[in-house]
Amino acid sequence: MKKILITGMLLFALCIGHPVIATGSTNDEEVNFQDIQGHWAQSDIELIVQTGALAGYPDGTFKPNESISRAQFSKILGSLMDVSSENPAFTDIAGHWAQSYISGLVDKGVILPSEYPHGYAPNAAITRF
Repeated sequence: MKKILITGMLLFALCIGHPVIATGSTNDEEVNFQDIQGHWAQSDIELIVQTGALAGYPDGTFKPNESISRAQFSKILGSLMDVSSENPAFTDIAGHWAQSYISGLVDKGVILPSEYPHGYAPNAAITRF
């Protein structure tokens, strides 16, 4: 069941492809991102933001058509799974702002270092495949 939930969240994030910040609190405020008005994923974005699982950028935008980096996605998934680790799982994430989430996902077996033999490249865009 846990894998189904994680897979569902992964598919949701990959389908709308947005770089957002994960949070752990619920948001009772109205969602009002000007850059999602009329977007095909507007209702889904509003729903997930209202749950507190995701938030927009500090400038008040959501940027629904932008790519999402491996680091951003790792933060979202790591926050949802409540995992973190201070041991850098890859040499290229040492000191990176998402290091604890990436390493936590490695510890849980979600990210397999063998699939990234040249490093994780946390700022690289993720793909849908």
